[in-house]
Amino acid sequence: MAVVLIFAVAVFLGLLVKEFYSWYRLSHVPGPFWHGITGFSMARAALNGSVHEYYMELHGKYGPLVRIGPNTVMFSDGDTLKKIAGTRSKYTKGEWYAVGRTTPGEDHLFSMRDEEKRKYLKSKMGPGYSGLENGGFEAGIDKNIAAFVDLIDRKYISTAKDFRPMDMASKSTYFALDVISELGFGTSYSFLKEDRDLYQYVATKDAFFPVMITMGNVPWLATLMHSWPLNLGLPKSGDSAGFGALMGFAKTFVDGRLAPDTKPGRDMIQSFINAGLTREELTQEVYVET
Repeated sequence: MAVVLIFAVAVFLGLLVKEFYSWYRLSHVPGPFWHGITGFSMARAALNGSVHEYYMELHGKYGPLVRIGPNTVMFSDGDTLKKIAGTRSKYTKGEWYAVGRTTPGEDHLFSMRDEEKRKYLKSKMGPGYSGLENGGFEAGIDKNIAAFVDLIDRKYISTAKDFRPMDMASKSTYFALDVISELGFGTSYSFLKEDRDLYQYVATKDAFFPVMITMGNVPWLATLMHSWPLNLGLPKSGDSAGFGALMGFAKTFVDGRLAPDTKPGRDMIQSFINAGLTREELTQEVYVET
């Protein structure tokens, strides 16, 4: 019994020291006291959709530099941004970027935190993202602008007897997704042609992003989510809807483009293939583009 008690006290003291150090190391940065211990205040604001208002409130009260978590500060100063995001900056990506992983343990260009690996991957992917190897982006964008205009002509031209309102927010999302797929894969998803939420993508995104932002403020939640058994509930390539369906598309698409005798395309993915990206790297980047 005495051994158990000593062990419990030791664990408690260890946690206490850890929390004190967590609070103390950035205690000189202004902000609410509890932000130095936990990121749950930010997570709560993100989950209920008021995080932008909370940001403004914090800056109004504490100034341009505010502590918003045990290891996180927020700033609203342009000079600080230049220092952090500059070409020769020594700052690196924070833990929350790992939340952007689609596959546990596998990074893409956005989630990758190893700066040397990221620079190397960027150098290989740069021509694709700039359009240098596919004749530019204008033709693909123009094609989908025409599809957007066609959708309006087909379904949303009001008459004297028939009022046909259009939700510009949802149609703009469809347009963006079709343009991205056209430039990335050489063909659009056809959201505009079908005029509906294919694969339940938009509904899934709307439900997922508040959770993603919440986990970004409490990074260990993402680690927990990517661990067994919770990772069993994550999207899978065999799903019939949502991100899982698009993951299935990504795998099938990459397999098809890497198959023998496949005719090379004129899109971003072909540029990545030409640059020597592996099958897994290609799949992860298709996830990003979807």
